[in-house]
Amino acid sequence: NSEFEYFLGPEVPGEIQGGTSLRDSSGALKRQGARFRIYGFNARGQVVREITSSQAEIEWSVHPANRKAAWYKFEEALDIPNPRIPTLRNATLQGADRNRLVIDPGARTITGRNQSGVYFDSGTFLGESINLGELRTDSSGRLIVLGGFGEVRNLSGKDRATHFANNDGWCDDISDGPVTATVHIGTEVFEADPAWVVTAPPNYTPGISASIVTMYDVIEQAHFSQGWIEDEVVSFTDHIYPILERFTQLEWVNAGILRDFGWGSSMYLLSSRTLRYLSRKAVRFSDARNTLFSLFRDPNCNDVEPDKLPPMYGDQIRFPAQSPKQWLSLTPLQYQRLSRWAAGDFQQDWSPAFHLKRNLLRYPIQYQPLQEQPDLLTRAALEPVLGGAFHPGYELSWNMRFGHAYMDLFRLRHREPHELKHPLPSQLTPEFALNPEGPLSRLQPGDLTKWMALPWQVDAAMCRYSYDTDDDPYLDTFWPARVPNHVLTSEDYQTVMNRELPLEVRQEAFQRRSPWFRNLDLHAQGSNPMNQMLQEWHRMLLISEKPGLPFDR
Repeated sequence: NSEFEYFLGPEVPGEIQGGTSLRDSSGALKRQGARFRIYGFNARGQVVREITSSQAEIEWSVHPANRKAAWYKFEEALDIPNPRIPTLRNATLQGADRNRLVIDPGARTITGRNQSGVYFDSGTFLGESINLGELRTDSSGRLIVLGGFGEVRNLSGKDRATHFANNDGWCDDISDGPVTATVHIGTEVFEADPAWVVTAPPNYTPGISASIVTMYDVIEQAHFSQGWIEDEVVSFTDHIYPILERFTQLEWVNAGILRDFGWGSSMYLLSSRTLRYLSRKAVRFSDARNTLFSLFRDPNCNDVEPDKLPPMYGDQIRFPAQSPKQWLSLTPLQYQRLSRWAAGDFQQDWSPAFHLKRNLLRYPIQYQPLQEQPDLLTRAALEPVLGGAFHPGYELSWNMRFGHAYMDLFRLRHREPHELKHPLPSQLTPEFALNPEGPLSRLQPGDLTKWMALPWQVDAAMCRYSYDTDDDPYLDTFWPARVPNHVLTSEDYQTVMNRELPLEVRQEAFQRRSPWFRNLDLHAQGSNPMNQMLQEWHRMLLISEKPGLPFDR
């Protein structure tokens, strides 16, 4: 909600988003800008160079929209067994009147260096103007897209939101849409392969790089299922360690993960000794690998496995639990790689110097090898995005699993924007939704985010942790990698860092976690937390990475 200031999103994997300055001097949250680049390839598919305004005239075009209110309610993902069938949001509006529910400012273009002032401010919701953001360019003519300011509009005639995902008469300023570019080099004109941009809710945990399943994993699975990518040698460093690290990182945002898998626990997976065991192929280490593998939930299993890893909610939340989809699992490809690793079929490529090498990989994109830059940008954009649970999700939803939505690797299939066709069926069935020619197969502006909660703040407030406190006060959990549950406070951090204090005092402070939602009344009846989040979302605390003490064990 900062009026003028913003920061750029990550451009290399693992880059901490926004550094240390995520708020402006007034305390307002800065928006994250998505920067787009163009690369030239030769006939063999090799990168020749990045193309900027130094070599070409580039005309960028972006067309965002918000279709949430004109789409169907969220009930459950439609690609899981026996989902609840959704009906239309705002169903009392019929025919052409439903177009009034779509916030569509149309496409905007921008060209040149250091340009600004191109706004998406002409869209309306039920006749009221809603700003979906703006375009800028940097000093090299690269595109920067900024989303809206977190605005929510309530035209329902009611004073409160009442549902975690569906509130008729409401809108937010989340959006998505195509990004295209026309490149003029001398007398030649080229159309760049298109991209897509999404405006998502704030990342409240910029110090946490990713969750155990990322959007990159989800899309990679879709391509693998299509036969677009082949199985490859399993690398401990590239395929196994990231699963262990991302899961363990959640110790900073959920007290149950800290208790069971965090530093000092018997199941802490990132100690040097444990990694020595897990990263080696020798037969004497096979028991350790197989024991750990057995703890993970099989994504293809039809049994309810509440005690398997990860202890996170999934796509089909019902109490009492009736489906294995009640819990998150790794993607089938992640699980297959984990299985091969457990069997000793993997590349023994772990180095104790891994973290030093990774710091080099986090150097700015312009210092990375040219041939690797396009793929690094793809990973950097998708790895911070959650790959589940999709109930409906935080940034994006289950529709990203649908293989027919892609025209090429990690590139969505576009269609020309047109007015919403009506009447839509009163219900959205899996048969209609999952048809290869159905609503998932070709995308127009707003088609990715229309599956999300309306408005986003109510879902962020309700999808927390431990809906059955009789079993565990902290677990299971939803999205702690982006909406934290329990955190180490600044006061406890200062205690931990003070070597003059007794060790037991410092250790106690390290193990202490405070509720992140502590300024919301989570014990209130009804919809209070949701409506408080609608007011407080921009004042919620951000979880940042802080240094520890050298050799402090």
